[in-house]
Amino acid sequence: MGDTGRSTRRTAASWATLCGLLPLLTVLGCSAQGADEPSRDGLPPVTVTELHDPADIRQPLNEYILTERQSQLMLAAEQRLRADCARRFGLDWEPPPVNLDVPDTFRYGADAYVHYDEAAARRHGYHPAPADADGSTAAAAGGSADGAATADEDGTGSRMSPQLRTVLTGRGSGTVAGRKVPAGGCVEEARRALREHSDPRWDENYPNGLAVNLQGEIDEDPRVVRVRAEWSACMGRAGFDYGSPRDAWADPRWETATASAEEKAVAVAEVRCGRQTRLAETLAAVERAYQEGVVDDKSQELAEYARSKEAVMRRVAELLGE
Repeated sequence: MGDTGRSTRRTAASWATLCGLLPLLTVLGCSAQGADEPSRDGLPPVTVTELHDPADIRQPLNEYILTERQSQLMLAAEQRLRADCARRFGLDWEPPPVNLDVPDTFRYGADAYVHYDEAAARRHGYHPAPADADGSTAAAAGGSADGAATADEDGTGSRMSPQLRTVLTGRGSGTVAGRKVPAGGCVEEARRALREHSDPRWDENYPNGLAVNLQGEIDEDPRVVRVRAEWSACMGRAGFDYGSPRDAWADPRWETATASAEEKAVAVAEVRCGRQTRLAETLAAVERAYQEGVVDDKSQELAEYARSKEAVMRRVAELLGE
């Protein structure tokens, strides 16, 4: 596994930064089942509940955040519009493939807080399982994060002609093949067309940004600080010195072709300490309390966002024939 493999592993390990947009990577744990954490000094009250399945985690803002499949469907629709736009200029551009074989589920679960699969940790450490090693994101396919072509490549790794670069990006000459290039090129034209029945200012990343903006407050919450220390102490008893799962995931010693015995041991210890301290349950509870507050504060904005999201997804379905 070369640089691409390492990048894929880091993306999986740093879920809170792939999208730009993930829940906390701060770490916490331990609290009695169903225990209430009373509000102190204006902090929101927290109730920690049993987590039977990592997929059970539902955060208030997840109701607004695009699912993985919705994100990919949007990308596929934009790619189709971009290719249609390029053909108007006599350019037969084939955009990079979009992976639609992804679940139509919330994007963030317990694995955003701590790894849960001990068997996978024992086999692969922090490296991806072989079936996932190639990755299927737009970036891995050679395009930019949103599937648009880069300044020098056509999205498939091939060198882009000056005409195609101008048509797609809008940079360079204002006309190609006797036609005026749309403002922002075919990339921006496709973006506008997808939003023609919604608020043109609609930003699919709005709820993600709300979640990210809470992270500083959550990280400083004394309940988070306390349980983070408990998790670290558990790792210390296992013989490993890490302050958080992020420290363990991002250890530069794991930047190797295959997982070492020590990497696997650390990964297994992380899983076990996460369970012993109930790290995911506690972190999810604290995050939920803060998100409930912002959902209340931003109820009007989120309602408007949801209406535009529905309109955009209807337009996506029309374009893709779904």
